Amino acid sequence: MESVMSNRPSRAHRCVLAAMLVAAAGSSVASAQTSVTWTGGAGDGNYSNPLNWSPNVVPINGGGVTYNVFVPFVSGRSTIYIDAAAPSDIDVQDFTLADGVTFVLTPNRRFIVRDDATINGVVDARGIGTIFDSGTAVASSSGARVRARDGAVAYLRTPSHSTAGNVYSDTLFLAENGSTVDLAGTTQFLYGAVSGRHTHTLRANISSVLDLSDVQILSSVSGQDDILDFSIDESSSVLLNSLQVIQANGNGSDFVRLSLGHNATMSAPQLVNAARVRTNFTFNGSFDAPNLVNLTQSQVQLTGNQAFTTGALSNIDGSVFYVAAGATYGSQVTATSNRSDGWYEILWNDATLFGADGAGSLLAMDSLANIRFGHGNGRRFQYITADNAGVVRFDGLTSLTTFDNEDDVLVVRARTGGEVLLPSLAAITMTGSTSNYVTFQPGSGVTQELPALTTANQTYFEPAVGGSVVAANLQSWTR
Repeated sequence: MESVMSNRPSRAHRCVLAAMLVAAAGSSVASAQTSVTWTGGAGDGNYSNPLNWSPNVVPINGGGVTYNVFVPFVSGRSTIYIDAAAPSDIDVQDFTLADGVTFVLTPNRRFIVRDDATINGVVDARGIGTIFDSGTAVASSSGARVRARDGAVAYLRTPSHSTAGNVYSDTLFLAENGSTVDLAGTTQFLYGAVSGRHTHTLRANISSVLDLSDVQILSSVSGQDDILDFSIDESSSVLLNSLQVIQANGNGSDFVRLSLGHNATMSAPQLVNAARVRTNFTFNGSFDAPNLVNLTQSQVQLTGNQAFTTGALSNIDGSVFYVAAGATYGSQVTATSNRSDGWYEILWNDATLFGADGAGSLLAMDSLANIRFGHGNGRRFQYITADNAGVVRFDGLTSLTTFDNEDDVLVVRARTGGEVLLPSLAAITMTGSTSNYVTFQPGSGVTQELPALTTANQTYFEPAVGGSVVAANLQSWTR
């Protein structure tokens, strides 16, 4: 982790650099400004060749002249290199990079925009000592893709970033091999685009950092169905120091995926509310949000020693939970009820609401007093499962209910030594149609104990051969 931090500019350094940009922009007001447009006429793709520009001048601020640089898409000439023949430090006043263009900074090159930028193409910064800085204000970045590799640092400075211009699936931000991508000053991040479903990926690997420390709101674009994937691996991290809310404004298929791998961490110390979040951890990935209390329409899946740390979760409506291979979860949950009718893609299909698989796996949802199952978008089979000696425990659950006029089914199923513990369940009350019911289906060699159950309607006991259900205090039962 030390290598990550050593390659990442400090927040103080970033602020000083931003102040220098503002000062430089102000000092150049009296300079003559020249607009220069990329043509690629020389055919070599080199920034340092004046024959690639119109007029034929290499745009670098100096000598009382500042440059507004325009890089449009030119078929067959859409990759530009800050090459070895160019100065190590290049300043321009304004910079426009069009969609379809790749702007490559070779090692030990620094490209600084002193005023405004429009970034809708690919910025690819490579090597130790390489810096790309988009300037004091980015007017548009909806199509931007920014990559920092091999120790480079790239800044994209915009108060609000939207991915709406990326109408395809792509890696939007990439930091790899000791590099940093920093969205300095960005307080709102919107993901999603029209024209089909897209996966927009933010990726960091090999001791790298995605710094989104200023982002306060992370939200899908209204009405869209896209995926924002944080893909973090190999001792890398994403910083979300100011994030307060992850919003779900799409059509129900939109979600944020946390793909955290080997020694990968994601920290959101101020996050309070999150909706439509899915964990996709591998190895020992970890997520830490100590103040998160509302986690709705989300999916938490943990294996082994993976960690999903939150505050006291008082609202988990529409969320589903699953542990495997010795993972444990549930001590952070304080919600007293759970309902599964969230307008969310997972619940549009048959789904496991609560599950545990494997010896040592424990899902402890002891604070829940009521589970209200079902979904209004057609008939759904929803499951509580415990397999291969896994345990799902509901110490405080007293009632199972459903929604009026629905026809859904809740299946409670323990198999191969698994246990679904329901020591306090007293009432199963169905208010839907006659097609709506609960069924207990213990597997061979498994006994489903229901010691407190006294009343159950539209309830079936369907053990496998060699399985059993014991409800010694059941007094009122209808199927």
